[in-house]
Amino acid sequence: MTVEQSLQLRALPLMNAAVYLSLTLLIIIGFVLYSDWLTRGAIALLCLLFGVVHQYGFPAIHTTRQAHGYFVVQLVLITLLCLAARSGDPFNFPFYILSIQAMLLYRPRVAAGWIAIYYVVGCVTVALREGGVSPVYFLFYLAIYLFVAVYGYTLRQAETSRQHNEQLLAELRMTQAQLQTLAVAEERNRLARDLHDSTRQQAFALSAQLGAARSLIGRDPQTAERHLQQAEQLADTLREELAALILDLRPPALAERPFPAALRQYVNDWSQVQSLTTQLDIVGERLLPAQVEGALFRIVQEALANVGRHSQAQTVDLRLVYATDQLTLTVKDDGQGFNSQQVQRGLGLHSIRERVQALPQGKLILETMPGQGTSITVQCRV
Repeated sequence: MTVEQSLQLRALPLMNAAVYLSLTLLIIIGFVLYSDWLTRGAIALLCLLFGVVHQYGFPAIHTTRQAHGYFVVQLVLITLLCLAARSGDPFNFPFYILSIQAMLLYRPRVAAGWIAIYYVVGCVTVALREGGVSPVYFLFYLAIYLFVAVYGYTLRQAETSRQHNEQLLAELRMTQAQLQTLAVAEERNRLARDLHDSTRQQAFALSAQLGAARSLIGRDPQTAERHLQQAEQLADTLREELAALILDLRPPALAERPFPAALRQYVNDWSQVQSLTTQLDIVGERLLPAQVEGALFRIVQEALANVGRHSQAQTVDLRLVYATDQLTLTVKDDGQGFNSQQVQRGLGLHSIRERVQALPQGKLILETMPGQGTSITVQCRV
């Protein structure tokens, strides 16, 4: 991680609070330990300078050279503070703060170099002032600096992971929005196909029958009457198909209720519109991924729309079976059936196949023959 990539790591309220609280405590300790105002003033001034450099210098770092300059200035200030206080403890505490900041800004190897400098300068300052110290002192503070380095590295990794997760979340939201846009576009395309393949043709046929009746009404009333009867039948068919399309345009049913309940409601509404007898059986219902439920709901809509437009059926049986690792959906009608080898455009099978292919290991089984009804079975892994 470069210095430029680490800038967001600096917006850490706890670290800022720790810096200012530590400096305040050092000033108080200086006033308690020392009675002469010269030492008190020097300690207070150096602490204030450290705080000012941190406040305005740390956020302004954008290059490695600026980072080095910042740490050199702070190193000098802390060294002078320790010399002015004539004691390393606790006035070398800002070295720990700088160690954490170095770990946040630099790569671990460079940060370790700066931490080593702080350790050496702190120990040498104490040794020169005290005239020598015990080796235990060096080992003790070495352990502290190692702990601080590990803490800074852990903080760096946690902050980096948080930023990465936020980026992934933003990308996920963008992808979700794109998928929603694609789903809306696909639904519009499907409705456009339905309107073109069936409703539009019915409207053209209705217009042709009315035109023929109008031209014959004066000289051949009986033939004109037949055309009007055919026009009336076409108008009824057109009304039913438009009603089915209106059902598809309702707000997403799955957002309002669980999938089985939404499916039962849709089948019931469709049955009333089409005036057909329907039977829906659901076995072993349980929660499924939203994507699978949405695809199955649309498949049922497509299959029932196909029955209403083309089958001339009297009854429709639907069965949804939840197994341990497989789900099976069957839509069967007793209509006129068709030759599956000569499927014409407008039967909606292409759209159903596309939705089945989007399911996990989706499989579509079509069974039909002229005069023997139609059965559509969808299987997928769950």
